[in-house]
Amino acid sequence: MKIIYVCNEYPPTTHGGIGVIVKDLAEGLTEKGHSVAVIGSDPLIKTGRQEYENGVWVTRLPMKEYWSWRIGRFTISPEPILSRKYLSAQLEKLIKIFKPDLVESFDWSGPLWKKPSVKLVVRMHGANTAHQVFENKRPSRVLSYFERRNLEFADSLCAVSQHIGELTLRALDQRGKRFTCLYNFVDTDKFKPLKTITTDQSKLLYVGRIHPRKGLLEFFHILKELFKINTNIHFELAGPYNDSYKQELIKILPPHQRDKVHFLGKIPHGELPALINSARLFVMPSRAEAFGLTAIEAMACGTAVMVTDKASGPEIVEEGETGWLINVENHLESARKIDKLLQQRALLDRVATNGRNIVLKKFSKATVLDENISYYTNLLS
Repeated sequence: MKIIYVCNEYPPTTHGGIGVIVKDLAEGLTEKGHSVAVIGSDPLIKTGRQEYENGVWVTRLPMKEYWSWRIGRFTISPEPILSRKYLSAQLEKLIKIFKPDLVESFDWSGPLWKKPSVKLVVRMHGANTAHQVFENKRPSRVLSYFERRNLEFADSLCAVSQHIGELTLRALDQRGKRFTCLYNFVDTDKFKPLKTITTDQSKLLYVGRIHPRKGLLEFFHILKELFKINTNIHFELAGPYNDSYKQELIKILPPHQRDKVHFLGKIPHGELPALINSARLFVMPSRAEAFGLTAIEAMACGTAVMVTDKASGPEIVEEGETGWLINVENHLESARKIDKLLQQRALLDRVATNGRNIVLKKFSKATVLDENISYYTNLLS
């Protein structure tokens, strides 16, 4: 099978979860003998280039600059149209050379101007419109238009969770369409328990973007109560942040509690297993998580996890069996729940072991790659 992935954040350029997922998929498929190419914009380059990276042909396109002007509070620019036309044109050139069986793109921003000349899969990772609707905010009409168009181009739809698939179709008025749920996966040979790492019994850990959507404002209110109950606990956050939002979070805590929180900045992906193994409890308080990739990375490491009871959280964790769910809006109750768990080492160890076992069964690289291959094969048959 030959496949092209459209990805505007293919590592090592600036990337988020979509970039990590596409890279893992692309390299995993090449390991199984399939031919894979990737095409997308790269904000870190000035001229386009094509390179062979770990068995994958990667075409990186420079981000073009377009004129714009402001009229009142509105900015007028041809960028939304011309950037999509450019990407679609470059994709067609690659299709003629690479001759793929299918192309896979993504939902966020609706990156394509037109349907490709081969079968198209659109994977729903979490469209902008879906997140805005979920948080009761007004979505961008421009982004909604392009995101809806891109779903309509698709010969088949898949989603990284049942939650985000249903939400996206509802938000973009595509309720009649069907989709296949294909969870993200983790390499359990890299993310695994490490006997050489000592677990800090008082450490809570968060890994991911430090952003309002991640539920951290609410979690800092929980910390404020938790630090009153248990003065030994401390909290580390690993991920990119801006100083203004960091200060907004820190100010929630009284001055004598602030030294219990440490912002580590962005940690290289290869260093995450050791960091996760050092924590007693991993937390993912996000209000609107399409799929909690960092949560299953923590579970794969044999670290106990507590994830949001909203969005995709209940699809990842079974309460009290493979982890715990947290209602971040109930600050005192959540603080008491965390404190009680940290005093029950045997329970934490048992649930953490169950968590790794469910990852091996449901979210491992081998399992999910085979599910993706079956999905592609059925589409092409």
